[in-house]
Amino acid sequence: MAPAAIDVPTTPPRVVGPATKKATRPTNQLPQSMIDEARMVRKEAFDPKVHLNYDPPRRIYTMKEIGLEGHGISPNAASEPFSLFTEEAIMQMRAEIFSEEALKGCQYTSNFIKNMVRGMGPALAPFIYDAWNHPEVVAKISEVAGVDLIPSIDFEIGNVNISFGDGTTATWNRTTDSEDGTSAVAWHYDSFPFVCVTMLSDCNGMVGGETALRRPDGHIMKVRGPAMVCPADLF
Repeated sequence: MAPAAIDVPTTPPRVVGPATKKATRPTNQLPQSMIDEARMVRKEAFDPKVHLNYDPPRRIYTMKEIGLEGHGISPNAASEPFSLFTEEAIMQMRAEIFSEEALKGCQYTSNFIKNMVRGMGPALAPFIYDAWNHPEVVAKISEVAGVDLIPSIDFEIGNVNISFGDGTTATWNRTTDSEDGTSAVAWHYDSFPFVCVTMLSDCNGMVGGETALRRPDGHIMKVRGPAMVCPADLF
């Protein structure tokens, strides 16, 4: 039996959509070293025996803890970082993301995110597509979510946000949106009940990496971000 969402009256959120109204290519160039390194990997097919490395999260935050008890499709709201893929899997994903074809046809920008790669699909990113659709991967993510999940839309599988040290981030309000005024992605409401955030970079020396959740009472709750050796968060 499918879980039923319980309607608890709250003030509806004020949704601010991106100001970008058409597909727009970014003007700032990605570091060539990042691209060259990714393209050195010999591509292979997804194999859970080689590429899956699941270790459950140490903690799962509940909807009650974030002030939204009774909302959503599961009592689970977010997780601490947990291991999901091997480093070999991450390298395969980077190889597809930074391929010439993907960067030429699937790289976009908006006022929310300066650089992103999305819509690669099974033609340009077969490893990524097969990984997120594999029954074993879906089962592990569903375990963390506390409810059976399935990938929603092919276009959204493997949506990649790219941030690097060129001084550019998403466009947002420094005075009202955060305590420290630094973000790779602007405030937004996700369109899906759950998203799995996977870190595809070595975080040593990086600044930030947390995901901020704004509760109904206005309090900003930060969940520690994943590292490449512990590459996933569920929200």
